[in-house]
Amino acid sequence: MLPLIPMVNDIKMENQQTTFSNYTFEYDTNIMQAVQQFQAELKEKLNVNQRAFCYVFQFILETKFAKQQYKIEITKECCKVYAKSKVGFYYATRTLAQLLNVKIGEKVDTLTLPCMTINDRPRFKFRSFMIDEVRHFFGKEEIKKIIDLMADLKFNYFHWHLSDDQGFRINFKEFDRLQPIAAKRARTKINAITGNDYEEKEYHYWYEESDIKEIIAYAKAKYIEIIPEIDMPGHTTALVAAYNELHCLHHPVEVETGFGVFSEIVCPSKSTTYDFFKKLLKALCRLFKSSHYIHIGGDEVDAKTWAQCPDCQKKMQDLHLHEAKELQQYFMQEMVAYVQSLNKKVICWHDGIYASSHPEVIMQYWTWQMDQPKIQLINQGRSTIYSPCSQFYFNDPYAELPLKTTYCKKIRFEGLNRTGLSHIIGIEGCIWTEWIDSCELLETLILPRLEALAEKGWTKQKNLNFKDFLNRLERHYPVLENMHFSYTPTKIALSANKKNREKISKAFRDNDKKVEFKRYLRWKKKHQNEKTEAMKKL
Repeated sequence: MLPLIPMVNDIKMENQQTTFSNYTFEYDTNIMQAVQQFQAELKEKLNVNQRAFCYVFQFILETKFAKQQYKIEITKECCKVYAKSKVGFYYATRTLAQLLNVKIGEKVDTLTLPCMTINDRPRFKFRSFMIDEVRHFFGKEEIKKIIDLMADLKFNYFHWHLSDDQGFRINFKEFDRLQPIAAKRARTKINAITGNDYEEKEYHYWYEESDIKEIIAYAKAKYIEIIPEIDMPGHTTALVAAYNELHCLHHPVEVETGFGVFSEIVCPSKSTTYDFFKKLLKALCRLFKSSHYIHIGGDEVDAKTWAQCPDCQKKMQDLHLHEAKELQQYFMQEMVAYVQSLNKKVICWHDGIYASSHPEVIMQYWTWQMDQPKIQLINQGRSTIYSPCSQFYFNDPYAELPLKTTYCKKIRFEGLNRTGLSHIIGIEGCIWTEWIDSCELLETLILPRLEALAEKGWTKQKNLNFKDFLNRLERHYPVLENMHFSYTPTKIALSANKKNREKISKAFRDNDKKVEFKRYLRWKKKHQNEKTEAMKKL
């Protein structure tokens, strides 16, 4: 069994292996960036014996390949790697790094590779993971740590949710009220959405532009593109709190301290709103200048204040609109056109997509429900990212969303035809952090689901094998430990006891002492005690 996650798509094994204690690299200088991480990993892993036979790693350009495709030929004398692009070579090194266990900490005197040929390319061109840093903030080092793992697992996009009702996390210098007002909430709701339980502590976190530039560069070096999200026109309470002139009724608003969907949002009818968001989007595109995609939300719009707003009523009358969703549609069309004028592609949650939406806007489908109008749009050619909450929302407890569901559930939309299926450009996992207030809890909910998501996005459906994945996963856990990740053990990640599921799920959603996390901590303590006893016997 090869310790690969995600599993490669085509492999031919030879009945032999090669062992080496000295090596050299041969490559064109144009692809140096793609192989230098692997070089550093080998240097860290191997005690080189200069007198020994020198094993050769050759990196060879193959112009006929697809961009993310690569081929590896491992013989007794050399390892030949073929690819068309830097990212193809990089993915090949991630496979080699796993074969050589370079992420396991101890240094060794020899390394061994099985002789074989690998032909590999991803099932989906778009493989993404999203973290919400609005509800809770985790910081630069944690994000970089997760990007490291995503790169090893061959993800190519990181979706960064940076604005919502509970905060705005970028300190744009041209917006002097974002950092002191929009980035700060007075307290934070705990113990269920309802009730009056709060942590009475100011929550004030943000990224400076320099921090974000550092993370962008860090991800780019690992061939991961960051997709920033500023949600609009809903989920904008924090912006309205800082810039009250954007509110329909101009009454004072505070940054939201609870969780849910709120009606204190921006007015889609005032010219000041359009001017503000164009300026904000221009700043975002400037900061994320290397990103091809910008996410502008569009989900869960509560339009109560629009119904009371004279500007909104006049706008709807002038435009011959009859419903609030038509006004939202008009606003989003304006924002889409502006972002496109800045040479960026736009992604929206499927709530904000309509038949009249620009055909190049990518739809991110997130609900478990069958939205037939949106499914028909996919059948008509709408490029779509598949991220249903019933499969890829990792904030759910394992009792509600066991690992097998993430890995095994196929893409199923009622009414989706073959044409529609061909327009699913990729998949994305998400973690919403209302009740996730520590890096350790974040990691235990992500892992090992991130590994399942990686294989789901890379490996062809016919090659997916859950039992085999679980075996490989056990060999992957030492890698996580060496990278200082917390993770949920397989036994808990597979939790699907129907009798307990409803109770545990409700307790987790209600934040009742974070039930799933307590189960993990009990396992961790037991696991550490077992390791200690084993060490004593040695």
